[in-house]
Amino acid sequence: MFINPKHIVKRSVASEDWHCPKAENQLKVGGSSYIRMEAKDGSEGFDFKWIYKKIEMPKILEYKLEDM
Repeated sequence: MFINPKHIVKRSVASEDWHCPKAENQLKVGGSSYIRMEAKDGSEGFDFKWIYKKIEMPKILEYKLEDM
């Protein structure tokens, strides 16, 4: 499961030429999570951020993506 930031940065990659240099995660209702994705050559990058709305582990993990 992708809940620990040290695991998120290792697994959140689109392809071999991309990486995830930063991740944060507050796994609680109202908590936020953030992932930064970047091309390894620095040509582009983007951010994902979401807020957890409902958590009933291990079956439900509901969240809302934020506009960045």
